[in-house]
Amino acid sequence: SGYHLTDTSADRIKFKIPFGTVIPPGGYLLVWADNNPGQNSTNSADLHVNFQLARGGEEIGLYNPEGGLVDLVTFGPQTNNVSEGCLPDGAAHREFFAQSTPRASNRVGPPNTAPTLNPIGSKAVAERSRLMFDATASDTEDAVAKLIFSLAPGAPDGAAITPEGRFTWRPTEAQGPGVFPVTIRVNDGGSPSLQTSENIQITVREINLPPVFPSPGTRYVKAEENLSFATGVDLDLPGQPVQFQIESKPIEGLTLNPSTGQVNWKPTSAQAGKTYQLMVAASDNGVPILTGRGAYTIVVLEASAAAIVVQATMGPAGIILTWPSNAGDRFQVEVILELGGKWTPVGPVIEASGNSAEFRSPASGLQQFFRVKRL
Repeated sequence: SGYHLTDTSADRIKFKIPFGTVIPPGGYLLVWADNNPGQNSTNSADLHVNFQLARGGEEIGLYNPEGGLVDLVTFGPQTNNVSEGCLPDGAAHREFFAQSTPRASNRVGPPNTAPTLNPIGSKAVAERSRLMFDATASDTEDAVAKLIFSLAPGAPDGAAITPEGRFTWRPTEAQGPGVFPVTIRVNDGGSPSLQTSENIQITVREINLPPVFPSPGTRYVKAEENLSFATGVDLDLPGQPVQFQIESKPIEGLTLNPSTGQVNWKPTSAQAGKTYQLMVAASDNGVPILTGRGAYTIVVLEASAAAIVVQATMGPAGIILTWPSNAGDRFQVEVILELGGKWTPVGPVIEASGNSAEFRSPASGLQQFFRVKRL
């Protein structure tokens, strides 16, 4: 921007290159010496100057904004449809070319041809499994045989290809089953660069997984208080119904919802001071039918115990703590990162409005220990 082009060194500022004109590294600018600058437009990278070049020969010069000479070329008589230029670009030596190369480097010989992409063909992969293959290609112009592979817009999320042609994709559960179109492209290093592509289809197969139990382990409850917690969940998409059942010795008063897997129990005073083992099985209706199991230890405390029994579950945004309360009770949640450290209050004082209080902590990626104090 701000440089000048001219066909006479006597008028160094004959045509000022418009503001915003940029030649990128390794790039080119096409200038039409047609004495028609009215054709210049922001919609075109080419320039039209306010002078014409004489076929009998003259000069063309490039000057910086301060009027300093950058480059000056004096040329002799020209011939129709034969270009003249430096070989290689920027060299002092000039030649005539039967093949003109606007917006590209000067060269001698036949025009660049597109690379040949070896057939790839459609692929298939199971969801959550990795698909990997190498795309290969060849180019007849050895001097410009650097081939660069890429994916056209519209490829499925997570799919990628390296410049060398290695394709990788691990479809998610949500992406199966399905059929995904993918366009693989290869460009050569010629001027201009030419491209070849192939459209393929990738079929993602559905794979059934057994139900999982995200939070097995120990639960605590005081006698005469309600204990309720979720057990298994099926992660397959689309979702499928799951049947739950208890496989361990029955526990008096404890129920399991056969469709949701929710456990509910209000232990009696006679059950206080005891520990119970619970095994829950969950079976889906996939092909084949698969079953998962979760083991739980339930400790029943005396109704008079001073402990506040907190139930912890993981939600989409972090951990959720719930515990029994009476309306008007006030609590403070505290946290430490290592047992034996100093407990620190987290969040405001919680005033219960009913028979249950709740605290939510956003996911931090750190191991944390929580406790609840009644104020």
